[in-house]
Amino acid sequence: MRTGPETISNLPLPRWLLRALVAVSLTSIAGIALPAFASGPTHGSVVNVHKPQIYLAAVSKAKAATVPAKGKKFDHLLTGFPLFGAHTQVPCGTCHIRGVLKGTPRQCDQCHGGPGMRGSTFKPVNHVRTQLPCDQCHNQTIWSGARFDHAAIAMGTCTQCHNGSTAPGKPATGHPTTSASCDTCHRTTSWLPAHFDHSGVAPGTCLDCHGSTAQGLPSGHWPTTASCDQCHSTRRWIPATFDHTGAIAGKCNDCHLPDKPSGHFVETTERSCDVCHNSTSTWGSRSYSHTGAYWPGTHRSSVTCDNCHKGLEVLPWPNPADKAFCGGCHKSNYRSDPHTKYGNVKYTYDDLKDCTGACHIYTDSTLTTIKDSRPGPHHHPSDGAFGD
Repeated sequence: MRTGPETISNLPLPRWLLRALVAVSLTSIAGIALPAFASGPTHGSVVNVHKPQIYLAAVSKAKAATVPAKGKKFDHLLTGFPLFGAHTQVPCGTCHIRGVLKGTPRQCDQCHGGPGMRGSTFKPVNHVRTQLPCDQCHNQTIWSGARFDHAAIAMGTCTQCHNGSTAPGKPATGHPTTSASCDTCHRTTSWLPAHFDHSGVAPGTCLDCHGSTAQGLPSGHWPTTASCDQCHSTRRWIPATFDHTGAIAGKCNDCHLPDKPSGHFVETTERSCDVCHNSTSTWGSRSYSHTGAYWPGTHRSSVTCDNCHKGLEVLPWPNPADKAFCGGCHKSNYRSDPHTKYGNVKYTYDDLKDCTGACHIYTDSTLTTIKDSRPGPHHHPSDGAFGD
C-alpha cells in the first residue's frame, strides 16, 4: 500500500486521460485560459484519480478546453497553418478526414497533387511540367491567372521551358520564322503585343523579313517594290507617310489614280492630284485656279466647286451667248425690281448683263440727266458685295 503523495509518475493513468491533460497543457501554452478543475482532495496540482467524481470532472474540463464551443469558429492560426482565400470556405472534414487532426498535410501537392480523399482540385494532365510547389505560381484565392516569377530566369533561355512540352511554345502557324529567343520580342508580363528591336536592322532591308518570315504587303496595298521603311515606321504601321520631296509635279496619278475616294469632286477626272491638292501632308488643303478666257476672277470663299460644277469637270455655260459677261452664268438670277432706270422704268437683263457696269438713275426717258450717279462696279465676284 502506497503511503506517499499520488503523482502522475507513480499513478497508472489511462492513455486517453494523458492525451487530454497534454492537450490542456498545449492550450495553456497557446494562450488559452485553462479551466479550473473541480474542487476536491488533491495532492499539489495533480488530480486525485482515486476520487471518481474528481477524475471525471477533470476529463470534462480538459475536453471543454480543447474543443471550440458549438457555434464558435476555431482560430486556425493557433495551429501554425492559417487559412486564407478559398481555404476559409472549405468544410473542416474536407481536410481532416473522419475528424482526425494529426497528420493533416500542409503542403499543396499533398492535397492537390492528384485525385484522392482531399483532392477536390488538383493538377490537370495538361499542366506545365514542374516539380515546384503550387504556391510558386498559384494563390489560395483562385487557381486561374497563375503567375510565374521570371526574375531568376536568364535572358535567352526561354525555350528551355517554352518548348511546347514543358510549357507552351511557339505556335505552329502564324508566327514569324525565327530562331531568336522568345524574350527578343515578348515580355513575361504579356505575350502580346510583341515588340522587335529594329535598331540593328539596316535601312532598306525590310523585305529580307517582311514578305517571307514576317508579315509583308497586305492585299489592297499600293503596288510597290519600295522598302517598307520608305513609308512605315517600326513603332507602328499606320499612319504611313511618304516623302514627296523627289516626286515630280503632275505625276501624282502614277501612284494615286486608283485612290480617289467615292464622292470625289469629279470622280472621272484624270487631272493630276496636285492641280487641286497643294499639300502632301493633308488632302483637305485644296484649291484650283481657273484660267479660262471668260473667267471673271475668284468668287467669294463660300462658293464651292460643286455649287457650279455639279460633278462635271468641264462646265457648260448656262447661257453661252453671254459667256463674256456675268450673265453667262447668272442670267436666271437677275431681278429687275431693285434696278430703277428712271421713274417706274427698270433696267432689263440685256442692259445689265455685265453686272460690273454702271446703272445710273436718270430723271426721264431722255437719259440725259443723271438723278443718282452709280458708276460701278456695283457687284464684286470676289466677295459678292453689292454697292449702294
